[in-house]
Order: sequence, then C-alpha cells, then structure tokens
Amino acid sequence: MTTLLPRGYRSATEHCFDEEQAEAIVRTTAYHRRDYCLSVIWFSLREHVDIRPSIATPFQRTSNVGSGHAFSV
Repeated sequence: MTTLLPRGYRSATEHCFDEEQAEAIVRTTAYHRRDYCLSVIWFSLREHVDIRPSIATPFQRTSNVGSGHAFSV
C-alpha cells in the first residue's frame, strides 16, 4: 500500500530497505520514553498561533554564491 504524501514531503531519492532494517526503523521511530515530557519545553497551541506561519514557510532566498576564485600563492 502506497501512502500519498503532500507535494514536497517525498524524498527525491528512492530508499529500499530489507525487512530487518525496516523493522528497526519502525522500532526506533516509534520508541517513546516515559520521561520525555519532563525534558521538553512545551507551550500551548494558543501561544504558537502568531509564530506558526513564520516557522512553517521556507525562506524565499536565492543563492548569490559564485563558483569562487582561484588564488595562487
């Protein structure tokens, strides 16, 4: 079954894993520490309303870096 992801959320590189690797990835990403909530700074959703657009939108910036210069010594 293929899950349809919104545009931009899918890797441009295809990754293939054997069954053992896939199970290890699921175990690692699904692991939940019981004391996790004690080590995280948390704010209510209401406090995030004003900043959410700024952290959810990528910066509109183009690179102005050239190919560089070769210097001889």
